[in-house]
Amino acid sequence: MAAPNLALFQEVARIEVVSLTTADATLYGLSLALSLSCCRLLLLELPRDKCWRKQNLFTLFHMSLIMICGLLNLAADTNSIQVSWVDHPTATPAGSLIYYSYTFSRTAIAGMGYVVTTLIYLLTHGAQIWRLSIMWRASRYHFFVIIIPSLALLGSLVIEVVTICDILGPKVFTDREGIVIDIVEQSLTLFTGLIVTSLISGQIALARRKHIEIMGTSDISNHYFSIISMLVESFALEFVWTITSICTALAGHGGSMVSSSMNVVFIDLLPYIQLIAYLLVVYRVSTGRAWKKDTKEKLTSLQFNHEEQQTTQLTTTRASIHISGDATDAQA
Repeated sequence: MAAPNLALFQEVARIEVVSLTTADATLYGLSLALSLSCCRLLLLELPRDKCWRKQNLFTLFHMSLIMICGLLNLAADTNSIQVSWVDHPTATPAGSLIYYSYTFSRTAIAGMGYVVTTLIYLLTHGAQIWRLSIMWRASRYHFFVIIIPSLALLGSLVIEVVTICDILGPKVFTDREGIVIDIVEQSLTLFTGLIVTSLISGQIALARRKHIEIMGTSDISNHYFSIISMLVESFALEFVWTITSICTALAGHGGSMVSSSMNVVFIDLLPYIQLIAYLLVVYRVSTGRAWKKDTKEKLTSLQFNHEEQQTTQLTTTRASIHISGDATDAQA
């Protein structure tokens, strides 16, 4: 029985090294390139659009704070590999993974990694709820739409803080209790993502259907209601990643080496997936293609103008027929 466990530890350790170094750095590099593009667009808009200057400045600050947290998390991950795999390669019979899990995880550098990961989670999910608020601002159910994911986010944050204190401080929970707490936290995270993704994509789909029924397919419908915009605006990338992470975790508890290795990758890369999903939305905002507070009102105005134009054309046509009929009668 010991041999399979040792083989599992060694396999997971190899995957851990790759995910905490190469994969982390690659995804953060993509995030950095995307954030620089967003910064450039937002800075160009500052002198042009004075109405949105405060919002653009806040977006720049918010995005910079998230990128700094991502960089600190990358530094903590890199340091964990150096300390656990380079400085202490034979600290335990099972290898560096046990040292990383039970010794390095209680150091100050690891604590910094936990804190910045929690901040990334808070800032990105806060942005999700803010986008959800914008999408449902005109609805009478706006308060209920916002309060449910907000409470789930708050509960998840409380559990995360308690878990960090338990790891860094005196051990309070047993391993079994820790597993239960982790399941509850992941369930709340999944619930928050499900609510946000479903409500945003549902709102876009309903608005698209109503718009096409009145005006038909147009550049506006492709601009605001495309499948890509629906997936980006609803943070679907992070939601799918979270579901896959939970599925591999459940399969890994059964002793599957492949599932355990995959779960390590999904857990390690989750903060950077959150960065990319958030930055994709910021990029749509900075290019003017994302939904704003008045987007639905503008679309309604366009629909009203379209209906008014149709009414005017119908009235003009009737008047022309009437005049033509009078002229014919006069000639007769």
